[in-house]
Amino acid sequence: MNNLGYADSLVLGVLQGITEFLPISSSAHLALAQRWFALDPDSPALLLFDVLVHIGTLAAALIVFREPIARLVRAAARNVAAPPPLQGGDRGRSAVLSKFPPESPLGKGGSAIRIFILAIVACVPTGVIGLAFKDTFESAFDRPKWIGVCLLATGTVLAGMAITPRGRRGWRRFGWFRAALVGLAQGLAILPGISRSGATICTASYLGLRRRWAAEFSFLIAAPAILGAIEHASGVRVTRVPVLPHRLREAIAAKGSNP
Repeated sequence: MNNLGYADSLVLGVLQGITEFLPISSSAHLALAQRWFALDPDSPALLLFDVLVHIGTLAAALIVFREPIARLVRAAARNVAAPPPLQGGDRGRSAVLSKFPPESPLGKGGSAIRIFILAIVACVPTGVIGLAFKDTFESAFDRPKWIGVCLLATGTVLAGMAITPRGRRGWRRFGWFRAALVGLAQGLAILPGISRSGATICTASYLGLRRRWAAEFSFLIAAPAILGAIEHASGVRVTRVPVLPHRLREAIAAKGSNP
């Protein structure tokens, strides 16, 4: 096994940057590249690299989607300050979500609180799957055959989008159950080779949500998943105890003494 060097870091960082915003599973490409370079997966340097890559991914996503985020936060604040009245068609519906006009793009009109609630619902199955099958997911990163099968699955799902009619479903008809299914797809995307963005956008689109809104909803539920990946890289992989500050100090110190 080799230690992570500056050239390896540069290649892996460029690979992450190229593949992160494409629905082709950046985690699979990184896992295969690390295997190709014969890098030690438990080395402090690679641990630090994994943590920083996920932090960079989250920062890049926040920059790319800063305008939808700002719209969503402003709209949510307006909804909380002055909730819009119930529409006639909404009377008699017991769901909390029915109070907010749902037929508007992300962060516009009165749909912001509804979308936040749907995002929370979607994150629940993601977290359950991640905790329940973490050992299985972790072992998959060391099995190129699994990664290959998952990449084929991602390609098949993406190809299916080309022949699937575009969704026309608005937020009113995209309820808790459909949001949970999108979260289920995100949970399965922990497997290397299953693209998180591809799985969530395709699932939302297959369920009828308009594609632009599906892409923005996919980002909204990505942040908790990325934070979970940071926690995993910082502790579970080496000690199975999430102790980020200590492990980061150890990794930085090791890297500093090994230029």
